[in-house]
Amino acid sequence: MQYYKMMFGGGPKRQNGIMARPRIEVEDEYILYDSVMINDWDNAMAFEYDPKEGHVATEYLGNVYGWSIFSEKAIKLFGDLITDDVQLLPIKVINKDTGVETDKYFVVNVLSLVDALDLENSVYTYFGDGEEKRLSVMRYGIDGEKAAGHNIFRLEGSPFSVFVSDKFYKTYKKNKMYGCSFSKIRTREQTMQKTFYIAKELCLPSKDINDIKEYLQHNEWGIAFEILCCAVEQENIAVNKAQYKEIVSIGKSMKMDSELWERIRICSIPKTEGMFTDPRDGKAYKTVKIGDQTWMAENLNYDAEGSECYDNDTANSEKYGRLYDWETAVAACPDGWRLPTNEEWQKLVDFAGGDGVAGGKLKAESGWAYSDNGTDDYGFSALPGGSGGFGGDNDFRGAGQYGHWWSAAEGNGKKGKSLAYYWRMSSNMGYRNSTVFKLCCHKAFLNSVRCIEN
Repeated sequence: MQYYKMMFGGGPKRQNGIMARPRIEVEDEYILYDSVMINDWDNAMAFEYDPKEGHVATEYLGNVYGWSIFSEKAIKLFGDLITDDVQLLPIKVINKDTGVETDKYFVVNVLSLVDALDLENSVYTYFGDGEEKRLSVMRYGIDGEKAAGHNIFRLEGSPFSVFVSDKFYKTYKKNKMYGCSFSKIRTREQTMQKTFYIAKELCLPSKDINDIKEYLQHNEWGIAFEILCCAVEQENIAVNKAQYKEIVSIGKSMKMDSELWERIRICSIPKTEGMFTDPRDGKAYKTVKIGDQTWMAENLNYDAEGSECYDNDTANSEKYGRLYDWETAVAACPDGWRLPTNEEWQKLVDFAGGDGVAGGKLKAESGWAYSDNGTDDYGFSALPGGSGGFGGDNDFRGAGQYGHWWSAAEGNGKKGKSLAYYWRMSSNMGYRNSTVFKLCCHKAFLNSVRCIEN
């Protein structure tokens, strides 16, 4: 069973969705993350919204408390999927200007608190001291066996987020609901299945692959993992850094003896590297050939008019390169190099395994927040330079957390003339840290530039 973390936002109606605020502050009166029945709920509780901020009544209602609020229509569509896991608390949602009430909504009090947090497959830290010490999870792992039978639940030890099953997710998508987004969670069982996929990827002897498959089918995960490690060692196979990282992650999640993977040889993917000196200012850049493309292995740091240093600090540009508006970026690369097109970006991403995994292989081995570093398999060494230009000359965001790189492609549609594409990698508190996104923004924003050779 696949599980997801449920969050506010998502869908084409997001920009015009209602943002509800309570008429009377009640957040401290009702603690919803304790997963206990609320017996003193005020059935006349009212939220209101400003239609100038958003007027679309989405199925999942945005609100300042971060509560899970669903429409009556959504509750009926989910039906028996959630009956045993939630308490439905009615609220009124009222247009602030007209006083007109929208469709019926319910605060969903999630009652199922499940001991299924798999810390071995999570990214987390602790903050505070003594009795105030708290667990903070940036990327979740879930034990699917313990979560089985629950379609909406919270996790013991980290109860602030709400998780849903694949059945819940598919019902939401099938009925074209809007208002929330979902982040896929890797379960312990999926982590174990990686043992089989790695065995096939490494072309182990068919007997070993079949034995691994059989033991996994009988939930003998430890034996399957031992077969994998011993076969890799006996066949003298050298694994790449990404494969080794997966093997270590699987072993640690089962608390296996580290000697099993410490004897495995690691090889680096061959990299064709070079150097290029920009004749305009004498700055030297590493270059790398990936497939049949040659890229700069660093962000451009040419001081062109229309470019800025993050936070106006040259130390940041030395590390991350400068940030450019799109018009400047198009002409910023030196002779013999150019700003890559969407097709060229996609070709790179596909070479690195596709949108869902390429970020982990293209990101540098250090420098990313929350320890969401990559394996840098190809020497691309992507670093999170952030972005700028949001509302003032000194407005910069995201250095250390995400990188945005301009494409040469302009946007489409009515606003296409003012928009352009960029490609994003992020740490994003651990979620989707290996995903590469193609997005669009205003050309006046400031993003990084990575040049490709003509």
